[in-house]
Amino acid sequence: MVKYIKKLSSKSLRKTMVPEWDSAYAIGNSFIDAQHKKFFDMAKNVEEAFFDSVSREKIKELLQELFVYMKTHFKDEEELMKKIHYPKYDEHILAHKNIIGKMVKTIQNAKSTNDLKESLYNITQKWLLNHILEEDMQIEQHIQNLKNKSD
Repeated sequence: MVKYIKKLSSKSLRKTMVPEWDSAYAIGNSFIDAQHKKFFDMAKNVEEAFFDSVSREKIKELLQELFVYMKTHFKDEEELMKKIHYPKYDEHILAHKNIIGKMVKTIQNAKSTNDLKESLYNITQKWLLNHILEEDMQIEQHIQNLKNKSD
């Protein structure tokens, strides 16, 4: 058994860590859904950085790209929520602010390249993907309810 585990490549392990984008994760707004899909792609890049030997500069580059994209996405998503009169608008904005705050704090507390890699991985895994798969799916439910009312 131990020999089998040792033979597993990190690449084969990676496949199980970041889920593939699936249309089931769509919230019903093609613009936001495309952004969410890009987050899944970015999470794959982060995962590669986590498992591979990459420089501190590359990790910082990924963090910067993720941070900028995240802020843009949150702004766009907040505009959509306002437009559709999403009932949990204030809660959702607070969740966005918390994600950004946690990201900044985590990065500031990273002392080594491995800390940065772990921080980056945790940001994509725990905060962003979970946020999309759980909280943003509630937006999808609200959009579906609006469509059902108009039918």
